[in-house]
Amino acid sequence: MSSTQIRAWSPEAVPAVARCGRCRRALTGALYEVRAREGRLARCLRCALIYGSLVRRSLAIAFVVGTLLTAINQGNVILRDDASLALAWKIPLTYAVPYCVATAGAILNARSKQVLLASHPEHSEGSSAPVGILHPLQNDNR
Repeated sequence: MSSTQIRAWSPEAVPAVARCGRCRRALTGALYEVRAREGRLARCLRCALIYGSLVRRSLAIAFVVGTLLTAINQGNVILRDDASLALAWKIPLTYAVPYCVATAGAILNARSKQVLLASHPEHSEGSSAPVGILHPLQNDNR
């Protein structure tokens, strides 16, 4: 069979254990979809949480929202130069909360029930196909 021909594929042909495209850990629970130049990639929760694009986006959101909340909540204290030691934990916490919320939202949105393309029968161990690229089972309307 040539490389341009496509074999019939069914979900039953997928092995029970899929692997993270980064750390190769078995994805026994949910897998998380991250977008890259190569397409949609499957990651375990740990690898999805440290994915560069997600971290940069969450940091940007935390910077904007944290700055606004600090100005609203602590602005008068900072402008009066009446800063106390309590601000040493309040301000970092004001930035940490939007970071956690943005990250949690992105991770919950990235949770997927898709099947890994690397588990596809046409992409066996000897194949040059990238590990962890997702193959959609259904139209995901994105």
